[in-house]
Amino acid sequence: MKTASRLQVLSLVVTAVLPLMAAAVPGAAFAQSTLEEIQKRGKFLAGVRFDIPPVGYVDGQGANVGFGPDLARSLAERLGVEVQFVQVTSKNRIPLLLNGQIDADIGTTTPTKTRDEVIDFSYTYIVNQGIIMVREGESLDPKDYFNTEKVVGTLQGSNLFNVWKEHSPDAKMKQYQELPELVVALSQSKIDVMPLDEASARNVIEKLGDRAQNIAIGGAFYRDPMAIGLRENDSDWRDWVNWALQRMWADGSFQELYKKHYASEPPFKLGDGGWLQQGYEKIAKENDPW
Repeated sequence: MKTASRLQVLSLVVTAVLPLMAAAVPGAAFAQSTLEEIQKRGKFLAGVRFDIPPVGYVDGQGANVGFGPDLARSLAERLGVEVQFVQVTSKNRIPLLLNGQIDADIGTTTPTKTRDEVIDFSYTYIVNQGIIMVREGESLDPKDYFNTEKVVGTLQGSNLFNVWKEHSPDAKMKQYQELPELVVALSQSKIDVMPLDEASARNVIEKLGDRAQNIAIGGAFYRDPMAIGLRENDSDWRDWVNWALQRMWADGSFQELYKKHYASEPPFKLGDGGWLQQGYEKIAKENDPW
């Protein structure tokens, strides 16, 4: 009887204390992981770019194409759910992620310290160079535009804005919401130089064709790593995404997608410092549930 009484008392204490512990510790309210939400919803809300080839854009038939959408389709297939594409821009990507309108930002986001304070990131999954675009006949050397009176145009929210400011603190900067708007500004001499990642620059030149005859691609001034943006402190979902990337790397499908859209092998090694988790190749071949 005494033992039973003690157990009853212990049970009452635990029942009373656990809610207090949950309230006292931020994030301890057993919030549902994004992974669980996706599986319950039956749909993966993938934030992708609609305007920056080859990362993500909309083709002539209105379909989402590019490395980001293709990767999102692969993730959805492995999750066993449908994919729904949501347009993200440099300005709205983090708010959309924080308010739950997207499950992941599969775009062009560089994992800076400031951003890492409000969201989490996957492994680096794209590495690009920051180059300049200028009008034909102008210098192709980025250094010739540092600390001058030249007007610099960037995408709103782009990390290249901050990178350029590090090289040229007093630079005259103009920001634009969308890439086509930015290119037109350069063509019409509203700006003098335009920092952009190399892949996007080459794709926009190809897409514009004759309309880009007066625009040239210059030299590189920055190496730009990009990662998938995820909600803060959601380790189950972050671990799943990182493991998905490792699985795709192990079976070669990641490299195939990268080469399809960037016309080259990935110029980096996946994982922390280029190291993947031990045993990933063996486990990947065993078709483990993921």
